[in-house]
Amino acid sequence: MDPLSSLILLSLGILFIAVEAMIYSFYIIWFGFGLILTALIQLIYPIEQFWIQLGVASIISILLFVIFYKPFKNWLNKEPINEVKDDFIKIGGTGIIKNNMLFYQGIYFKVMDTDISEINNKSVKVLKIEKNNAWIEIE
Repeated sequence: MDPLSSLILLSLGILFIAVEAMIYSFYIIWFGFGLILTALIQLIYPIEQFWIQLGVASIISILLFVIFYKPFKNWLNKEPINEVKDDFIKIGGTGIIKNNMLFYQGIYFKVMDTDISEINNKSVKVLKIEKNNAWIEIE
C-alpha cells in the first residue's frame, strides 16, 4: 500500500483532535497527536510504506498516552479557584426554635443533639450545620 502524504496525516491528526474535543474521552487525542508527529517525521524523513507510517503513529500515540494521560486530564479537570461551595450558610449565630425545628437564616433545620420540645419560639445559639442537621446550644 502506498504511503499517505504528510498533508493527509496532518489532516487526520487534526480531525482526531477535533473529534476528541466533541466527545471528551482523552483517548482519541493521543492518536491525533501521533498522526501529527508522524506527518512531521514524513516531511523530514519520507516513510516509504503505509504500514510503517501506521506503526510509527501507533507507537508515538501509545507513548504520549502513557506519559501524558493523567497529567493532562488532571490539568483539564482541575477545580476553579473561586468555586461556589454548597456550604454557603454562615455557621454561628442565633436561630429560633419554631415547630420543633431550628429556623436559621430563613431555613428550617432538624436539631440533632438537644431536646427542643419545650423551648418553642426561643432563641438558641447555632454551633454547627451539616446538610439539613443543626447542633445548637440553648441560651
